[in-house]
Amino acid sequence: MKKEEELCLLSNVKKSDVFHEPFPHIIIRDTISPELIEELIKRHPPLEVVTKRELLGSNKRFDYTVKDIQADKTVDTLWSDFIQAQAGKVFLSKIFELFGEDMVKLYPKTFPTIPTVETFTSGTRFIDSREDQRILLDAHISVNSPVVDTPDSVRAGHVDDPRKLYSGLFYMRRDNDDSKGGDLELYQFKRKKFKMYGQGIDDKYLKLIKTVPYEKNVLVLFLNSIDSLHGVTVREKTEHPRYFVNLIGELKEPLFDIKKYQEGVIARKLRRIKKILPKLLK
Repeated sequence: MKKEEELCLLSNVKKSDVFHEPFPHIIIRDTISPELIEELIKRHPPLEVVTKRELLGSNKRFDYTVKDIQADKTVDTLWSDFIQAQAGKVFLSKIFELFGEDMVKLYPKTFPTIPTVETFTSGTRFIDSREDQRILLDAHISVNSPVVDTPDSVRAGHVDDPRKLYSGLFYMRRDNDDSKGGDLELYQFKRKKFKMYGQGIDDKYLKLIKTVPYEKNVLVLFLNSIDSLHGVTVREKTEHPRYFVNLIGELKEPLFDIKKYQEGVIARKLRRIKKILPKLLK
């Protein structure tokens, strides 16, 4: 059994690796050793386990949470240890080390000082109570199913749930995967005034800053805020699933308010009608 420090994706990440624009984030290539990534791929749970034997659909997202993994004794020990390492105190301590100063700058009321794991109670999502812990951690064995219908994006430009302190993706692309698309894009707002639908944001408000290709052994992780705009590029038709680990740290209360930016349902429908009406009248 490997130690938690050895399996933690952030073990070798330094503060100098943090980008601060357009929002605090890291992009780490060759995150873990070649031996470990190959062993994880070799021992990856079967697709039907991660999907819980649901219909695959086309470009559909499936997640196998820490809670799922703990309840499933068939999951390989290396995988259960690896996932637990991304939802434990070592991982959280590294988050505070890397992003603590940004947390204080962005959210001084929530984080008046740089937090430490000794003073910051944490637990596991869907297992521990949000009322008892300041932050709940999770790590998912995740997959997007093959694209068998019209090429599309599993999720276009958006911001994450305001309760999330951070979000991360660890890509585990297979060597024989010749698919196109599924890359992560990072954006910034083109203008100060914008409208959102739910957590989604129309492309017209977004300026592309970076594209992180979907590649093996690549980690992308960012501090969540109203400016943490990101989305996934369109995946072309392919028989290959898109494999990754999803990383989450969720607080009790939202860090920012998105309601004031959201477009009402009626207003959105009227805007759509106005957009397509000239085509219908031709």
